[in-house]
Amino acid sequence: MHSVTLYHWEPNANSGKPMLALMEKGVAFNSHYLDLLKFDQHRPEYLAVNPQGTIPAMVHGDRVLTESTAIMEYVDEAFPGPKLMPGDPRDRWRGRLSLRRLERRAENQPLGLRKKPMAVKLYTAATPNGWKTIEQAKQTGPKMLARRAAA
Repeated sequence: MHSVTLYHWEPNANSGKPMLALMEKGVAFNSHYLDLLKFDQHRPEYLAVNPQGTIPAMVHGDRVLTESTAIMEYVDEAFPGPKLMPGDPRDRWRGRLSLRRLERRAENQPLGLRKKPMAVKLYTAATPNGWKTIEQAKQTGPKMLARRAAA
């Protein structure tokens, strides 16, 4: 199987979604951190991967994928493991609607004015009790999300 590399910034709303999808599916991936405050996304090395200079981007074999929600859907279809979306069309619509609402909320928060990282807010919104840290989310998140999906 081809290797996977995820180019991302902090685990925020955009970078956090593909990370969670890859972790939920159990896909091993190379994490390539880009510091947006240093404009790493505009450096020639990254523009050779993704000429748009947007974050996140995922490389799988010779494919370069962009846009976090589209990457999540690709990961769900391309890799074995638990399905990330329900089988019922109405339930899938509800899942996509929830994601879009979270995306809109994230888009309306200017960088630097957030009280805590958006990823923490997304993880907290996705679970009944929330998580205290990103590390705790990485360790327990996939199991908790699976339990919620099964309920």
